[in-house]
Amino acid sequence: MNATFQWERRLASLARPLFGSSAVRFLAYLGLCAAYLQGGLVKLTDFPGALAEMAHFGLAPGPLFAVLVIALELAASAMILSGRLRWLG
Repeated sequence: MNATFQWERRLASLARPLFGSSAVRFLAYLGLCAAYLQGGLVKLTDFPGALAEMAHFGLAPGPLFAVLVIALELAASAMILSGRLRWLG
């Protein structure tokens, strides 16, 4: 039992510098936000497609919801990546 605990502790001490770095943390956050960034950018560049998506889900008025979804996806991702109000993003 004690040997297992020591092995886990040693592994944690070896991994901490790599996985605890700010660059790796940022890449992890980017991976989590990638789908929302892509979705927001695609909707922004293809607004008729965004309107069709809102109509598909039965959201009316479509333009209002499309703008709100784009703003939410991009703003929340930016908040998470920048670290500002990350808990809210």
